[in-house]
This record gives sequence, C-alpha cells and structure tokens, in this order.
Amino acid sequence: MKKYSFLLFLFTSFVQVNDLKAQPTTASYSKMSQQELNAAFANAVYSNKVEEVENLLLAGADINTMIWEQEDSYPFSNHPLFFTAAENRPKMLRILLPYKNKVNNMDEEVASALGTAIYHEYHEIVQEFVKAGVNINYQRRIVKNTPLIDAATSSNEIVQILLKAGANVHLKDKDNLTALSKAVRRGHVENAQTLLRAGADLHERNNYRYEENKHGQTLLMAAVLNIDLPMVKMLIELPKMTRGKYYLFGDKPINDTDKDGNTALIHAAKSIRYSYRQGYQSEKDQCENSQEIFWMLYHHTGVDNSHANNAGETADALLKKLQKEASQH
Repeated sequence: MKKYSFLLFLFTSFVQVNDLKAQPTTASYSKMSQQELNAAFANAVYSNKVEEVENLLLAGADINTMIWEQEDSYPFSNHPLFFTAAENRPKMLRILLPYKNKVNNMDEEVASALGTAIYHEYHEIVQEFVKAGVNINYQRRIVKNTPLIDAATSSNEIVQILLKAGANVHLKDKDNLTALSKAVRRGHVENAQTLLRAGADLHERNNYRYEENKHGQTLLMAAVLNIDLPMVKMLIELPKMTRGKYYLFGDKPINDTDKDGNTALIHAAKSIRYSYRQGYQSEKDQCENSQEIFWMLYHHTGVDNSHANNAGETADALLKKLQKEASQH
C-alpha cells in the first residue's frame, strides 16, 4: 500500500511540475533578457497562448516584436496586431489592444490590422478594435483608405458597426472614392443603401484621380455602365434619409450630367449600342439587363428624354440608331 502511495505522490508531483512549466508566471521571466522575453512573446502569440502573452507583456516584452512566418519557402513577418487579426483570435486581441499606445506607428499598424479583419469579415475582431477606441476615421498613409472604405465591399454588419462607432461617410481614398462610390462600383447594393441612409451624398461624382476617368460621372451612371440592374433600381427608387426624415428625390440624379453632357439615360442607350456593335448579343443576361435599365430610366417620372449631350446626341436619337442597326442584323 505504501508503495502505491509513493508512486501516486511521484506522479502527482510530476504533473504539478509540468503544469507550472506549461503555465509560466510573470515571476518566472524575471531572469530573462529583453531578447529572450521578446522571443518568448513572439512564440506565444504565434502559438495562441493567451495567458502566457499576458504575463510576458507584464514582464516587459515588446509588443512590436514581429511574428515570423514562412510561405512557399519565403519568410515574412507581421506585427502581432496584424497577425492576431488575420488569424481571427479575439481573446488574444483583447490582451494586445491595451498596449496599443506602445505600438510603433500606432495608427498605421492598427488600421492595417483592422483592414485585414474587415477584408475577412471577422465581425468580432472589428468589434474589439472599436471597443478599444481606435481612430475609426484614420486614413492609411499610401492608399488613404478608411476602415469604412475598406468595409464598403465587406459585410453589411461591419458597415453598420463602423457607422455606429462614428465612421465618416464623406472621406475619400487616393482615387477620390468614398465608401459609397466603392460600394456602388463593386455592386454592393445593401452597403450602398446603408451608407445613403447614414447621410452619404447621392449626387457624389466619381471624379477619379486618373485623368482618363475624370468624366464627373454620377453614382447612377456608374451603376448603368456596370449594367448593375439591382443597383440602378435602388438608386432611383430608394428615398434618402436626412435628419431622420424621408423625402423622394425631387433631387433625383436621373437628369444629372457628366462633363460630356451625358445623362444616365444616354449612357444606358450607349451601353446597349456598344453591346450590339461589339457582338455581345450572345451574352443574353447582360443584354437583357442593359435593355431593362434603359427602359426603366426612359419611362421614369421626371426623366428628360430630349436632353442632348455635348455631341448633340439624345436618348431618342440613340434609340432610333439602335433600332435601325438591330433591323439590319
């Protein structure tokens, strides 16, 4: 009996010792050099050892210690904040974010990490950044994107999280595009709708920074040129919310013109002609959508069918040309 008691004692002691090794405390790091602390910190972040990371930070580990990885035999490194966000680890992020003020180039690193969470649609990670009070309107150094501009092509839930946190709908990226412009151009109808309700400008012009694209096109024109039927429907039918009230756009963008004098209707007519002249008749869905967009605009209340662009073209004239060309095929 005594033999078995002694063996049980040895086994229990072994487990306790190994538990201590597996869960080191702040005191256990007191004799480590800064380099050793940083190496242990990087390994703990990589291995998702939350408690160990917390203890290492309390012991003085540098939160700017890069996490090294390897992909296709090429080594690369990421900041712990970015790595944690990309790996979708909210518990780890909650440990790291209280140290954000010690991060080198804080706003840029935080924005980069938040951007990857938005891209991957990690809602909980985005919420953690918001709760930590990060600068929600920070524009990244080169691309000038804000989190909301990044979210324009992400999930609608993330757009709503950022808007609730005070995201500015009017800020523009390096290409002079707002979140609304991006959502419209990329076909995210629900996000565009949410941004309009939050006060984004329905009459915003897509004045891209590239010279060849500076035509002053409206959002509606962009949707027409993309042959995006759901987006066109939303833009001409959805009332805009301002100061809590709805009103039908007597200011509808349907008759707005670009720098060449084209309206959305003229662009729609040109889009159909271009499809036919390029031999795209086989793309039945696109062709049908182009025609539906044209007739939707053509018969819309208040549309000016007789408006001529700078070249003297009207929607009616373009329609007659289209009908003539179609009859010859």
